[in-house]
Amino acid sequence: MTSQNGYSGNLNSYFDATTQGWYSAWQTTPLVTNDLSTGVYTGLVQSGVLNFYSGSTPSGTVAFSVGTSANPGIPSYDVWQCANSLATGIPAAKNVQKMIAAAFNRGAMSNSLDDATCQNASGTFYNSGQVPNPWAQLFHQVSSNSLAYAFPYDDVCNQNPSIGLTATQSVTVTLGKFFS
Repeated sequence: MTSQNGYSGNLNSYFDATTQGWYSAWQTTPLVTNDLSTGVYTGLVQSGVLNFYSGSTPSGTVAFSVGTSANPGIPSYDVWQCANSLATGIPAAKNVQKMIAAAFNRGAMSNSLDDATCQNASGTFYNSGQVPNPWAQLFHQVSSNSLAYAFPYDDVCNQNPSIGLTATQSVTVTLGKFFS
């Protein structure tokens, strides 16, 4: 487990039980992902490593993996930072890893992720009974349109809070009260 500047608090293990539970499930039930940019990939945990195959079945040659035999699983730090095991490899791997990172942060992990939606089985984020990133959950709750950038890749799954402006000469931003 990699920690930031020697931090040793409970955030280092916050998501561990959740990620370990999903890793156990993915040993027998594949994780099917639909990356709109590069296609469908199916992941299965084999020898502790989440291997992804092109297509909707885990067969053929491994296209990419999450983790290695020396560093299996997805540690909590990687979920918080959307880094390391969740930000490496070829473009398809990075796109799938972004969906995984977003699903864990939003408490919306399932055996099927589609970057057009990424919501859990009930069609929501944060209310699935799974462990979410509480900061992100609060940040989204207090946003006027529920869109926010509370963790890396929080724009995944049509959740981009950015405002695009063309030919604009000025912008005025009004901030509300920070304290009551």
